[in-house]
Amino acid sequence: MPPSNFIAVPGGGEGNMPSSTKPSMCFVVDPEPGTRQVVHSVLKGMKVEAESFDALPAMLERYAVRRPNLLFFDVTAGIGKVSRDMELLVAAKVDCPICIMSGLNGLLTEEIRRNGVRRGLKVLPALAKPLRQQAIKNAAFELQQRPNRPRIRAGEVIEHGWFDLWYQPRINLRSNMLAGVEALFRARHPELGTISADELLEGADDSDLLNLTTRVLGRAMTDWKSFHKIGLPIEISINVPVCALKRLSLFSLLWEYGPSASDWPGITLELREDDIIPNMPFAFKAITELRKQKIKLAIDSFGLSYEELSRHQELPFSEVKIDRSFVCNCDLDLHNAGLCEIVVDFAHRYGAKVVAEGVETTGELKALRDMGCDYAQGYLLARPMSKADFVSLLQQRTQKAKAT
Repeated sequence: MPPSNFIAVPGGGEGNMPSSTKPSMCFVVDPEPGTRQVVHSVLKGMKVEAESFDALPAMLERYAVRRPNLLFFDVTAGIGKVSRDMELLVAAKVDCPICIMSGLNGLLTEEIRRNGVRRGLKVLPALAKPLRQQAIKNAAFELQQRPNRPRIRAGEVIEHGWFDLWYQPRINLRSNMLAGVEALFRARHPELGTISADELLEGADDSDLLNLTTRVLGRAMTDWKSFHKIGLPIEISINVPVCALKRLSLFSLLWEYGPSASDWPGITLELREDDIIPNMPFAFKAITELRKQKIKLAIDSFGLSYEELSRHQELPFSEVKIDRSFVCNCDLDLHNAGLCEIVVDFAHRYGAKVVAEGVETTGELKALRDMGCDYAQGYLLARPMSKADFVSLLQQRTQKAKAT
C-alpha cells in the first residue's frame, strides 16, 4: 500500500451532495411539529416540494389525490402502533419509498424496517432522531427516481448492455489507509442516466439474479487487473444472493476471469443477514472449498441475528458488516453504541474482521475506531464512484506517495 492517507477522498465528506435527480414531491408524517418543520425546511432549501402531516390518516387522504416520490414517516410510537400503520400503508397501496424516522434504539428500528419490507413496502434505512440535516438531504438525493419514470428491469439491463460497476473504498481504521473496495452494481441507461441496484433488482427472479451475479463477478475480477497495474492489489467485496452461492459455478468463473497474479488477495462475497441465516448449514459446507479458491464470505447488514449465531462454535464468515442503522449516531446514541460494541466483540471472538457501513460523521468514525472496529466505509470517506474515477483516484494517490 502507498504510504498516503486515504481519509476524505474526493467525493466524500459531510457537505458534498451527489448529483442524482431530486424527488419532486415528499410527504412528511410526524406528530412532532418541530420534526416536521426541520424536514420541511431542509427539503425546501433543496427546492423539493413537501407536504407535512401530524398523523397517517390525513396523509393517506391526501395520497388518494397526489402521490409523493418519497415518504418520511415517524415510527417512534413503537412496534404495536407502527404495525397497524404498516397495515394501513399496505391497504392504501403506498408504493413510493418510505424513509422511516425513529427515536428508538437501532435494534428495534431495524426490526420495524424489516417488518415493513416483509409486507411488501419499500422501506429505506432509518433516519435516527434527533435528525441531522445532512441525513435528510442524503435520503432525498439518494432516491434517484424521476416522476413517472418507466420501470427498468434487470433483464433489460443485461439484454441492452447497460450493465456497469461502481466502487466504494473501504478504510482501515488503524492505519487510515485504503483497505479494499466494494463493487456495486449500476445501470447506465441512455436516457435515464445511472440507475441504482435497489431499483433494478426489485422483483428480479433467480434467473436474472444469477445472470447479473455472473457479470458482476467477471467484471470485478477483470477490473482488479487494472487496479493491480497501478500497484494496488486491493481486495474486492461483492454483495451476492444466496441462490448464486448455491447454483453458480464459482470455480468456473474463477478459471475464466480470476487474476493469475501471485498477490491476488481473492474476493469476498457478501451475503445479507436475512438471506444467509436460514442457509447456515449450506454456508458451513461450502466454506472449506471456497477458501481453497481464495473466496471468503461476509455477512452483510448484521445485527438482529447476534443471539442466534452466538450458539455456533465457529462461523464461516471472515467479515461481519454492521448494519448502518446501528452505525448511525453511534457516537451519541447509547443504544446504538452498545449494539456496535456487541457486534465488534462478537466478530472478534470468532476471528472475523468488522466493517462499519454507512459512516457519515467524524464522530461516528472516532467512536467506531475507539470500539476496535477494523474497517469503515461511507459517505464521510468516499461515495461510490465509477471505475474510471476510482482508477484516477488511485493514480493520484500513488503519484503523490511516490513524490513524497
